[in-house]
Amino acid sequence: MEELLIRIEAATGPERALDTDIFAELGLGKDWMRTSREVQKVWSERYTASIDRAVTLVPKGCDLFVTAIRRQEGRFSAGIFPTDDPYCEYGEAATPALAICAAALRARDAS
Repeated sequence: MEELLIRIEAATGPERALDTDIFAELGLGKDWMRTSREVQKVWSERYTASIDRAVTLVPKGCDLFVTAIRRQEGRFSAGIFPTDDPYCEYGEAATPALAICAAALRARDAS
C-alpha cells in the first residue's frame, strides 16, 4: 500500500494505471477481475481524475475535508476523520482528487 500512496502523491495529474492499482489494491472488483490487468483497467473507476469518484473511496463513518496549500507550487491536502475519533489521515497531492485518494487509502489501511 505504501508504494501506491507514494505514487499517488507524486503524480502530477490523473493516471489510469493508478486507478487500476487502487481498484486492485482494495479488491473493488469481483475475484475474476483480479486476474487480468486489462479487465481491471476497463472496470476500475477514474478515481484520480474525478473528485466525485475519489470520494467513493472514503470509508463509511468518516468525514472528509479538502484544503488548498500553497508552497513552491499549488498542492492540495485532504483529511479523513473518523466521526468518533479525533485522529486524521492526510493525503497531499497535485490535484484534489489525488489528495482524496491518498487520504482515503490511508484511512482504509488504518482501520
